Amino acid sequence: MLKNKVIIPLTALMILSICSITSCNNNTSSSSSSSSNTSSVVELNYLALTRRIEYVKNNYLTEEKKSLYTAESIKILENAVKEGESLVNNAKTQQEIDDAVIKINNAIDNLISNINPDKTLDEIGEFLDNCNGNYTLKVNDYYKNNNETPISYTIKSTDKAIYDVEKNEGFIKFDGYVHNFNYVDNNFSLGRVHLGESQSPALYLTENRLSDVVSQLGVSEPFTSFGLSVYSGFKQVPGQKYYITDSTTYFDLTLDLINNRYQSYDGFNGLLQSMTLELTNDNVLFMRLYGNDLTDLKFELEFSSFNTTSIDGVDEYLANNTEYNTSFSPMDLAKDMVEKSKTSCGLKFNVFSHKEGKSTQNPNYTITYKNTAQNEYWLSSSNNGIIKSGSSYKNFKYENDTATINDDAAYGIKDIDIINKLLVNYNEFTLLDKTDDYYFNVGENPEIQQMLYRFFELSNYQNVADRNYFNDEPSKIKTSDIQKVSLTKNDEGKLVISLFSELSSGKDGLIIRAVLEDYQNVTIDGLEDLTSANKKQLQDFYTSIKDADQEKYTEKSYRAFKVTLDKAQEILNDQTSDINTYIQMLSVLKNSYSELELKTSSFDEDGESKIKTFLNENSSYSTSYKMEVTSNNKTLTYIAKYNKYFYCLETKTGYVMIDNFVHSFHVKNDKIVIDNLYSNEYGAHANQIARVQKYFGNFESLAGIEDWEELSGSYMTRLSNSNKYFTTNVDYLNFVPNINTDNLCGFSLELLENNNFELELYNSTSLNMKIDNANSYELASLNKGSVNTTVKITNLKNATDDLLEAFINSNDAVFTKDEILNKLKDFPQTYVIKNDDGDIALVSDRYYLDLETNQFYAVIEGKVNKYQFNPNFIADGTDPYKLLEAGIKVNGVEATSIAQITGTLNGLKSLTENDITLPIDEDTNLNTKRYYYELNSEKTGDIVKILDIDSDSLGSLCVSYNSKGEIVIVNYESDYYIESYYTLSTEYDEMTDIMLNNIISMLNNEF
Repeated sequence: MLKNKVIIPLTALMILSICSITSCNNNTSSSSSSSSNTSSVVELNYLALTRRIEYVKNNYLTEEKKSLYTAESIKILENAVKEGESLVNNAKTQQEIDDAVIKINNAIDNLISNINPDKTLDEIGEFLDNCNGNYTLKVNDYYKNNNETPISYTIKSTDKAIYDVEKNEGFIKFDGYVHNFNYVDNNFSLGRVHLGESQSPALYLTENRLSDVVSQLGVSEPFTSFGLSVYSGFKQVPGQKYYITDSTTYFDLTLDLINNRYQSYDGFNGLLQSMTLELTNDNVLFMRLYGNDLTDLKFELEFSSFNTTSIDGVDEYLANNTEYNTSFSPMDLAKDMVEKSKTSCGLKFNVFSHKEGKSTQNPNYTITYKNTAQNEYWLSSSNNGIIKSGSSYKNFKYENDTATINDDAAYGIKDIDIINKLLVNYNEFTLLDKTDDYYFNVGENPEIQQMLYRFFELSNYQNVADRNYFNDEPSKIKTSDIQKVSLTKNDEGKLVISLFSELSSGKDGLIIRAVLEDYQNVTIDGLEDLTSANKKQLQDFYTSIKDADQEKYTEKSYRAFKVTLDKAQEILNDQTSDINTYIQMLSVLKNSYSELELKTSSFDEDGESKIKTFLNENSSYSTSYKMEVTSNNKTLTYIAKYNKYFYCLETKTGYVMIDNFVHSFHVKNDKIVIDNLYSNEYGAHANQIARVQKYFGNFESLAGIEDWEELSGSYMTRLSNSNKYFTTNVDYLNFVPNINTDNLCGFSLELLENNNFELELYNSTSLNMKIDNANSYELASLNKGSVNTTVKITNLKNATDDLLEAFINSNDAVFTKDEILNKLKDFPQTYVIKNDDGDIALVSDRYYLDLETNQFYAVIEGKVNKYQFNPNFIADGTDPYKLLEAGIKVNGVEATSIAQITGTLNGLKSLTENDITLPIDEDTNLNTKRYYYELNSEKTGDIVKILDIDSDSLGSLCVSYNSKGEIVIVNYESDYYIESYYTLSTEYDEMTDIMLNNIISMLNNEF
């Protein structure tokens, strides 16, 4: 975001200090005068005046200091000092003395500096326009070494090429495209066609786009007279030769001049605070970027040799060469891969988005693929994989060198065989003239499109791809977006596969670029021959328990054990059994063995009745409890208090009731911080926490019947060798956060000491074993897999959290009136209006942009016009805007302000403490709201208009702000119904704001 920061030069700070001293002295004088009025003799205080005279003589009226200012302004100061001197010990009143001090101070404030920039901003802009991108740039980089000795590097720029001397990295216009080049030992070496990584999406740059690789003065818009006036906001500094700005946009754009060494968003992520600009009479241009203050120099850019710079080797090469012929043909590699895949195939790709895929760049993710007689698997570095198991294919997760097999995969390894479905056609790839890439059009081949989409896991693209130059999140990729595939060889001789979409301009936009790292020795130890490894585990456990003594155990428990033992033997003998079957069978067999119950043991056979009584007694509206949820060796602890709060101790987040509605919150520095009003997927706001986060239910809920239905029979079965009771209604588990019940077959519940209880949630299996005369719960228990999650409930009816208790029992406002009013007063001029459905409008003091239609209003030459804005005008090759309606009228009269049409929120800035109130209950004299302040209805007209609130649904408008610092406006239709909820956010697309301001400035002839 653009930041509004005030830069106070040292001279200004000095003046402020002087004024502070004066103020103190004036106060002293007033005090003395007041005191003297009580006596018969008036005692005058000359201290402030004599100190001021002495200060001015030492700091402004020496011969050296006088030369810094115009003679006329110095004369005024000298006269003020003389008048002050004549008053010392001669004044008749204290007021005369005080006025003399003020006159001296005013003369200081009005001193006119003799030191001015060598060039005006207009002259600098004209100079840039005529430099034609030809100059030598020397950079002193203090940031890299933490403000110690700077790293220096030189970049040469001409209309034909750009060369980074230290990197030995160059870019040149040649035969229709921008190419890379280097220059070593007086030898010019032309490289491949350059991929524009900062473009969105990345694409090969034609020769008219050299400045898109590295920005150039006089060529790139921000560094022309136009860009200087629009993007920079430079101002003259009295007594200095430079101009200064706090525009984070210009900080970011300036770093684009130094060949992609840094990618800056929002002023180098907030590090940079100011920038100076100076053009000397010798035509040397300086740009300096600063951190905290003007002593904290981060980057110094010195531009010289304008229109006289040349780059070694460039002119000679261009004079002797006119056509480009690639030396990066990939056909030998593609042929070798196809041949070797006939016996064994293993591939490992490093995949890049928005990047060329150099060895110095980090890949966004990695894809490994193996298709041999022994092993078939595919694995992404996202830990998602597919593996052949028996005659079928399974999805799996691969973490900590361990594969967790899941459900059946939607497709197999051969369905994503990139060699035999694509690369086998290498002879049909066609070289794009003047480039290094051989292309193959797949736009009409949905089979290959789908294969590539799956092979490179493009369904996960948004989560792994880079943000673009403007820090926008990656777009979602569809199968049909893949229109072309290209093959090339990189500088290291590795095969590169690129996928392209077709842009509206007709150009090819890069989706991903995959570099083949290996195609011969690809293995992942934990996945090699995984079926045999899991079969061996089952076999070993089976052998260790198969001779369990039947005579020692109860008939019921041994009968279940024998069924699972026989099933395990059957699976071990079946040569078509897959990995998942072995894994599931091992879990079931372990369960069955652990549930063998000794005949001498004693357990509670009346447990179900006791569980029923327990749940029905403890699942009331007054419930509170502590809940520990353990899954994947990680435990999260929750404190639940019915319709008060629900809180996770580890994440320090949760839900709390405030002002009659559920809000999300987090804890920071031992303080409750409200995040947002809860809204469900339909935009409804909950007035009970149970509608957001359930509490454990009664026995009828566990049984899966309505409270009014009659319970009959048994709804649970006791697990042998324990007091755990098992049931299958997994819907009952909705009180456990973040639990996916799709793969659960049921859960057990066990009553513990001290009024506690514990649940174990079991994974489903596909074994489907049977046992004679068993009910549905016993059959489900027989086939249950491993424990997925354990839930332990303790501290029933007395679980609390001290911090939350203090918060909900307080009657204090969450924010004071002053905090709310200051927040409103300081809120920026530019913001986004949001509601539960998303972004509504981008608003500033110059425009109103409807973010759904991209239509905007602006005042142009005194009247309000309506325009259609096209944010993609560059890619589309169209105009950025189109006039829809000129001179819009309101009640038959042409509007002169946008607010007349859209309404405005500017009134929020001028609210007073009388305009916001916390309503009070007349009976209790307590606040009925603590977070939302009600607005004076007389001040809400423009607010209702801009938020488009229907008059029929208008209730009480309230205001507050959330943890992001966003202003929150709520329409309470009643105390227990919120009709609409809005936030005003400063997180907006800065480039949209810049483009709209540019358009408006041009239409108003401000340039």
